[in-house]
Amino acid sequence: MTTEHLFKDFSVLYSRLFDHHPILQGNINLFLREFEDKRGEREIERLRFTSDSCQSINDHVIPDICQILDNNLQQISDKVYSATKMALDLAESEENVQRPYLEEQRARRKEEWTEFMSGQVARSSRVDQDYETQVQQLKENYNELETKLDNSLKPVL
Repeated sequence: MTTEHLFKDFSVLYSRLFDHHPILQGNINLFLREFEDKRGEREIERLRFTSDSCQSINDHVIPDICQILDNNLQQISDKVYSATKMALDLAESEENVQRPYLEEQRARRKEEWTEFMSGQVARSSRVDQDYETQVQQLKENYNELETKLDNSLKPVL
């Protein structure tokens, strides 16, 4: 019997020290009840306010905006069309003013380019002529040296 008695004492001691489930469950339930009571009313008030705001927007604001748009949209469209036409006219007149100047500049650049290219061709032909004359002079010098060498070797043989 003492073992049964000892076992019961240990199980009671164990449940008091290590089994916190009943205490925690009670605290959790109390917290949930308080949280739901406090928050539930706020959520209902917020939902009611949001619903009233949406109803007000649907009943008053949207029809007013549609009426204002109907009244002013044609005016805005006309003003945008007028501004676009003025911008296009301004761009066209600016292009007509600048066109002769641009064509004159283009002709001047083309003339400069042709002068530059003719100068390059002339320089290139001068370089080619100088190269040919130097090659010819080198050939003559080497031919002369070969003949001298041949002449100097003949008496020895």
